[in-house]
Amino acid sequence: MKALRIYSGLFVVAIYLGESFVLMTRDKPILLAIDDYLAATVMLALIWKPLSQTRLAGLCACWAFCLGNLYVMTFYRFDPAVGGGKNTTLLVAALMASLVGVAASAYCLYKNNQETRS
Repeated sequence: MKALRIYSGLFVVAIYLGESFVLMTRDKPILLAIDDYLAATVMLALIWKPLSQTRLAGLCACWAFCLGNLYVMTFYRFDPAVGGGKNTTLLVAALMASLVGVAASAYCLYKNNQETRS
């Protein structure tokens, strides 16, 4: 579970840096970035201490939220009428990273649940 905490922490840093870069270099309204900052902050709060069953469930929910958010952003960019397919490489990488995060946190949650039952 330590690897999941480190992976999640790296993802949080990437979200903070990525959103800040986009806000400074594009005309993106801050209101569209608040949900990303909030999800990253909640994720950071959850991984700050060792992962209990409750923290793992919360982390899984945060990862799922990020996955959904990145899914919408990525395919919005692929729409030729709106995004034109520009700057999709980092979004696809973030989408894949969040998919790994969801899978890893769900697996750890499952394994932790199995250990506590026996």
